[in-house]
Amino acid sequence: MKKKISYFTAMICILLSLTSCLKRQIDSDWENETGEPVVLRGSQNPEMAICVHEKGIFYISGSTLCYYDYDSGDSFVLCSKPNCLHNDRECVAYAGNKATGFAPYGDYAFYFRPKEDSQAWELVRINIQEQYSEVLTEFGAAGDEMEQWVISGITDSYYYGGKVWMHLQFSYQTAEENWLDLTGNQLAAIDLSTGEFYDVTEIYTDISYWDINYESFDEPYVGYGIMTVQPEIMLPEEYAASTGVAPDALSEEEYWEYVNQNKVEENVVLDCRVIDIDSMESFSVFQDNGEKCFAESIYWTDETYAYVYESLPGDTAENGHIISVHLQSGEREEILRLENGGCLGWYMGEKSLSRYNGEDLLCLEYEGEDKCKIYKYSTADQTSEFLFEDEWYVTFRIFGQTRDRLVGKIDDGMQYVWIDKAEYEQGNLEAAKKFWLL
Repeated sequence: MKKKISYFTAMICILLSLTSCLKRQIDSDWENETGEPVVLRGSQNPEMAICVHEKGIFYISGSTLCYYDYDSGDSFVLCSKPNCLHNDRECVAYAGNKATGFAPYGDYAFYFRPKEDSQAWELVRINIQEQYSEVLTEFGAAGDEMEQWVISGITDSYYYGGKVWMHLQFSYQTAEENWLDLTGNQLAAIDLSTGEFYDVTEIYTDISYWDINYESFDEPYVGYGIMTVQPEIMLPEEYAASTGVAPDALSEEEYWEYVNQNKVEENVVLDCRVIDIDSMESFSVFQDNGEKCFAESIYWTDETYAYVYESLPGDTAENGHIISVHLQSGEREEILRLENGGCLGWYMGEKSLSRYNGEDLLCLEYEGEDKCKIYKYSTADQTSEFLFEDEWYVTFRIFGQTRDRLVGKIDDGMQYVWIDKAEYEQGNLEAAKKFWLL
């Protein structure tokens, strides 16, 4: 009985200490600090996506905007008002239960939330020092009208070049009763000064598209990839007409059999594109088709070239090369061959944040069945430097980086860690410091 009481008492003490840590408030003289990398991924929740920043890690805890300070090891609420409970919109740190895309950028912090009593979304701008917030802009369908696309979520957001770049999810709102719940995806952007909304792509239905993603952020371009199914898969009404069947006579089983026969990897077409950050005009730089497309993407760009990972014909996904594609002439040249390995993707598989120190690449080469070698490739010198030997599954999975640190997880566990880049490059992963986002 005494043991049970002591265990219970210990648990209460732990919970109280965690709660008190979370209730600490941000200093009223807090100032932003910019630094490389200049692209920031918006936080969704601590399990899915965090915003790794020079000042600390910005994240959403329940309905509250918080940040973790590297130096002190403490978590803070983004509010400095005395005696604030952080439980309504009078507090700048209260974001609601569906907030996403939280990040500090420039002189403000930003996040997205659904608009109250509406189907639209809002981009909220926060002045941390003066402790006020305002809606910079709202976007998406605002009314309850039928036969329109409605934003159902924001899966990814990246702050770069004075804009926030979003991956939007949609559902189609219709008054008709049918067995097809039509959904879609779109890439879009918002100017962080004016609130102007830009369609980067059209809305692609989930029936005819395979994937769309932002891939690179390098002045003056943002790179992205679109994978669609060609020929385009018809909607039920179109398919019924093509087969001479009345729409109401088309069965659900017959239609999905048609979709599954055509939505296959052999029919995938990849279009890698770049969009000019200032003019918001886009153009294609690389195309391919078939199952090898799933490993291909833009890694980075400059004013003259796009640098693309391309799978080598007849090889597996562990064999490919990075080629330079001239943005005007389309001329291609191999700059790095990757055999029996590849470039390290970030934790969520994204390439857009994975240029190490803003200009290098982290690469791996498999060695035997259970080991790999980690290399650093200099894109400026086009030389490779061996760093350390690792497990084949890659022990340290990177979420983000600052000038001096890497933030991630070890062995794909629940525990977050950060490590100095100097320690990482020596393979001294035991030096990683553990922390919790409360």
